[in-house]
Amino acid sequence: MKNVIIIGISGRMGKYVHTILDGKQGYNVVAGIDRNSEFCRVGTYSNIKQILNGDIDLVIDCSNRTKKDKIISAIKKGVPVLSGTTGYSEDEKNELISIAKENNTSLMLVSNFAYGASVMYKILKELANEFETKDILEVHHVKKKDKPSGTAKEYAKIMNVDIAKVQSIRLNDVIASHEAIFDSPGEKLIIRHEIYHRDAFLKGMNKSLDVILNKKIWVSGLEQYNKI
Repeated sequence: MKNVIIIGISGRMGKYVHTILDGKQGYNVVAGIDRNSEFCRVGTYSNIKQILNGDIDLVIDCSNRTKKDKIISAIKKGVPVLSGTTGYSEDEKNELISIAKENNTSLMLVSNFAYGASVMYKILKELANEFETKDILEVHHVKKKDKPSGTAKEYAKIMNVDIAKVQSIRLNDVIASHEAIFDSPGEKLIIRHEIYHRDAFLKGMNKSLDVILNKKIWVSGLEQYNKI
């Protein structure tokens, strides 16, 4: 039985991951890290250090970049961390990977667990230099704090689009949508990936759990994620 702590357990994604693991054989969510314990089925704490011990096999991070210190605490205790949090700068990502390597602890920083996001990344990499003008539009729910999204930032990097030019919209009652727009004289190509249910994350989440618990790995970004 793998004992798991979820950071951000009271949030939308945290609740979803908790539900997934409750129905997944061999996993046991033993605690959550969050200021809000409403509707939580396990003990919820604000300080991860008080519950990190030899009985914890994995920390899943579903919070935001302000909780980076909690990830570092888990890494330094030798506990693997699977993080779906976005908003980290490249320097912060490199810092976390460096600390994980120093402590010989697995770490996966994945901006988007949806299978379609990985496929879209591959497509955009192929098309990056085929068109003269390129734009990115991303839409997320109003509670998403970082803007643009981590996924949009990765798409912008591979497409050579200035991150400052990424268009971000926040709306009620949506999950996520990313649109890449390619223009040439007289024509336009639009590639869009829309997530309308959180079950889109299920395949990628299961893949990530299997990988991080069975081998030493350091992954940051969709390009590296595609290779595992």
